[in-house]
Amino acid sequence: MHKYLPQTDEDIKKMLSLLHLDSLDELYSHIEPSLIQRSLNFHEPLEEYDLLNYVKNKVKNDKSLITFVGKGCYDHYVPVVVDSLSERQEFLTAYTPYQPEVSQGTLSYIFEFQTFASKLTELEFANASMYDIDTALAESMFMALTEDKNTVLISKYVSERTISTLKTYAHFRNINVEIINEDDILDLESRINDSVFAFIGSYPNYLGHLTDFTEISKILHAKNVSLILGVNAMVLGLLKTPNEMGADICALNLQPFGCSMSFGGPHLSCICTTSKFLRKLPGRIVGKTVDRDNNPCYVLTLQAREQHIRREKATSNICSNQSLMALKATIYLATVGNNLKNIALANTIQASRLYDSLLKTGLFFDQYKKPFFNEFTLKYIGSKNIDYKKYLTKNGFLMPSSINKQFTFCATEKRTNEEIKDFVELVIKYAL
Repeated sequence: MHKYLPQTDEDIKKMLSLLHLDSLDELYSHIEPSLIQRSLNFHEPLEEYDLLNYVKNKVKNDKSLITFVGKGCYDHYVPVVVDSLSERQEFLTAYTPYQPEVSQGTLSYIFEFQTFASKLTELEFANASMYDIDTALAESMFMALTEDKNTVLISKYVSERTISTLKTYAHFRNINVEIINEDDILDLESRINDSVFAFIGSYPNYLGHLTDFTEISKILHAKNVSLILGVNAMVLGLLKTPNEMGADICALNLQPFGCSMSFGGPHLSCICTTSKFLRKLPGRIVGKTVDRDNNPCYVLTLQAREQHIRREKATSNICSNQSLMALKATIYLATVGNNLKNIALANTIQASRLYDSLLKTGLFFDQYKKPFFNEFTLKYIGSKNIDYKKYLTKNGFLMPSSINKQFTFCATEKRTNEEIKDFVELVIKYAL
């Protein structure tokens, strides 16, 4: 038996018998035959030099697309120093810091990461990082959950991916999920009853729009309901912090800080909160103390995982954290420093430039007219029914997908004036 094929012929025969099938092909009989690739046409084994040349020839005609798409995964500039340092062997291959005495390097940069996150949000505490913002918001929901309440309100402007994740997590904890319109304050107030424990919103939301949650937080807190926000961390270089808006718990999307898009992952998040929810934080918190010789050192201060504490006291079973990605974010923030404000401002300037240019074409209309950061949503009103995405991809640009003729565009600090000009000209040309 080959080591990569764990099922023996006898195993397969028993499984097929249990399923009342005669062959493995019958498992896929419902699939259109033309869609099944019978042969991968692999080459015969090649020598290393020949293999490198083969790959080079395959990719020499490939081009990177200039992207105007966001939706949680953004094309920001990553300083060279980020990968140069984070890919050093001692960081890249380090194991999880179970033994603080031999993990001081790892613990020290996680501590710095937590410090950066706390300063950005102006919330007191941050954990050692999370895998992504969707699951971080789900864990945040559990943090706010109380024994006597079981309903969470979610803004309809939270992304569908996040709502789907929240519903999955909520199902197994018997939490009722209600989707509401955060723009309708009267509706929001009427939906808050004795069973509601939290409201979840996004900043910016999935349309790219910015909502000031200050008034909403006052309404929620007056009825003892927690405010949980999912935040694109880049906006915090320029705009109001979660603490200023009255958030109790904040899940950050930290992908913009030194993490490349990488076809959608791995990315990075963390949860920030106040002292009220400190002991419900999932994962870990690294703390700074002194050793017996009075030298500074770092320890795992708090761990809410069931492996470390009594199961009935555990709030989460998250085993690890995105420490390598957290290191990238830490190096990024240490590198850009106070220049983060200028980077955030450049995002807004370039997005506004793209916004104005698209509206001037007469092909798009802004039906929302709300403030935005680096993403905005426009409706296509041209008379020609066209496939922009396919056309622009052929011409070197990545266009957002259309939903009911609505496009959510994104422009980061990487998008140049020339790129925006060329993109808009192609949009006009194809519409004629």
